[in-house]
Amino acid sequence: MTFYQSGDFAAFEILYRRHSGRVFEYLKKKVEVRTAQELLQETFEKLHRSRSKYNSQYPFLPWLFTISRNALFDFFKTAETKLSSSSNSSPILLENLVAVVAESHSPHDLSQILDVLPQQQKRAIELRYLHDWSFEKIAGDIKTSETNARQIISRGLKKIRIAVGRKGGMK
Repeated sequence: MTFYQSGDFAAFEILYRRHSGRVFEYLKKKVEVRTAQELLQETFEKLHRSRSKYNSQYPFLPWLFTISRNALFDFFKTAETKLSSSSNSSPILLENLVAVVAESHSPHDLSQILDVLPQQQKRAIELRYLHDWSFEKIAGDIKTSETNARQIISRGLKKIRIAVGRKGGMK
């Protein structure tokens, strides 16, 4: 990275070849492949634009993964904004969430998708996306901490992504 900062643009190619696979695998665990490819490109574009900010006293890879994590957060923030604006200030509908998760997959029956979840995850996701509750309010309802409520919802969404992404439909 130090060579790249000093103007050796061939060093960028080495950085890309050396680290793009790991970054792509990280992103692919979070989003579908096509989106992961786009976020990978965005990550390296951001690396290029912010190369002067890199401090060589610190390891390169954590810095690169911070950039990719921020690109991922930006992607989810944009997706959430699109969902919010499409519902005209009404709560984010769970059907819209499932549509975003499913993306190019065939639609499934919503109740069948939610049935893959344990009761606590199902309740937390319904409260968050059907009733637009805050994480704090959800935590009070399911009698847990706000941090744990976020984890419960995150794990539930991951299960929904897996269920919707199965080829040949739901099990």
